[in-house]
Amino acid sequence: MWSSEVLDMCAIIRIRQRFPRELRLFNRKMMLENSFFFLSRENKELYFYRNLERKLSDLDRVNLEKDSEFEGTRMKIVSDMFLQIKVEDELFSLLNKLNETKWSRVNPCILSHSQDAYIQLEFIDDSRENVSKILLEFVDTHVQEVDIIYFGRQSPKMPYIIKLFLEFGGNINDLFLIKTEWHMTLQNIQNENSGVFQNEGKFIPNYFTNGSHDKLIFKLDNVESTVRSNMVDVSIPSGVFEIDVKTNFFSDFNNEIVSKYYGTLFYEAEIKESILTNFYIVDKNISSLFMAGLKKHWDLPKRSTHKNIMTSAMELGEIYKQSDLKELEKI
Repeated sequence: MWSSEVLDMCAIIRIRQRFPRELRLFNRKMMLENSFFFLSRENKELYFYRNLERKLSDLDRVNLEKDSEFEGTRMKIVSDMFLQIKVEDELFSLLNKLNETKWSRVNPCILSHSQDAYIQLEFIDDSRENVSKILLEFVDTHVQEVDIIYFGRQSPKMPYIIKLFLEFGGNINDLFLIKTEWHMTLQNIQNENSGVFQNEGKFIPNYFTNGSHDKLIFKLDNVESTVRSNMVDVSIPSGVFEIDVKTNFFSDFNNEIVSKYYGTLFYEAEIKESILTNFYIVDKNISSLFMAGLKKHWDLPKRSTHKNIMTSAMELGEIYKQSDLKELEKI
């Protein structure tokens, strides 16, 4: 269900004073504390997004334009309902380096707390040396701005960034699980995503993008019976490999769902016995918006013949009982 089942190590870095504490709208303040921003790659640029949960009025916009904290910054409002913050300076270079490092990625869900950004980097043991060097070089030149909060293994039961969210006072029932299945034909298995689904295992996207270039990180169930397809950079001990796929599955996913939603999105998928199971953890308050995008994605002509099924939808707390949460706090 979580990306930690694919990349079992992580580092949490805190970037100080990266996000606004609130947005001052016409007759209300929208608090941005202890919430997730979403990291998206668009036309080789990186942006943090936050769904404002309703369209801003003209008066809201006027009020923001008068706000000295908002004016003249990297922030702007997109489509009347998303806060967009462009990632520039050395952080842009850092996130790109980590996404381009073998068997490594930046989790797209960025936690905001006390105006600081908490970023989860995910990797495997074989990439630990490279990730360590990149991080320490960044810390060395930004001692006053950056802290490494955690570096080590993470539980497959819950990402470390979710654990932090709960420690900061977040409610697990503010998150919502949507589980779907794609029942694949033999033709789907052989042709989709450059034939990678001929292998059984779990996978995650390297990053979410609006481009036509899709890159997956895949953890094999069985390294011995592997159909190589277009896989590159195979880590034999861990069974993890990367693949550049020739289709635009995730760019379609980005255009039909992500760019209309831009909320919290933890995603992992599993392929087993010709069934592709998708796990989406989203914001409960705007889960209907995500589902509407999912329908449009399924209705695309190229996918209209696919057999897609929603198998469950529930608050995340339905999965984690209180006893489970207490155990996870010890990890």
